[in-house]
Amino acid sequence: MELDKIQGNWQLVRGEENGEPGSENLVQNLKVGIKGDQLTFKGIEPLSDRAGRLTITIDPSTTPKCIDLKVEAGSEKGTVLEGVTNARGTN
Repeated sequence: MELDKIQGNWQLVRGEENGEPGSENLVQNLKVGIKGDQLTFKGIEPLSDRAGRLTITIDPSTTPKCIDLKVEAGSEKGTVLEGVTNARGTN
């Protein structure tokens, strides 16, 4: 199962939003925790206030793997964020 490979605590090394590089502040301070199918953001309060907890769905049939993150807690509750992941589960 794809989610089993990414369980634990993660540190960003790079990020993009709408094709633009993420800020150095975001990359250095954002912490991501994954337990089961739940993802939590820590370290960047404006982000955790908007999307404090998300449900993860990964499509393993695509390369790179498509990931959907549904916001479950925060001001953007109900929003689905789409992306790709190349996480290899080596944290």
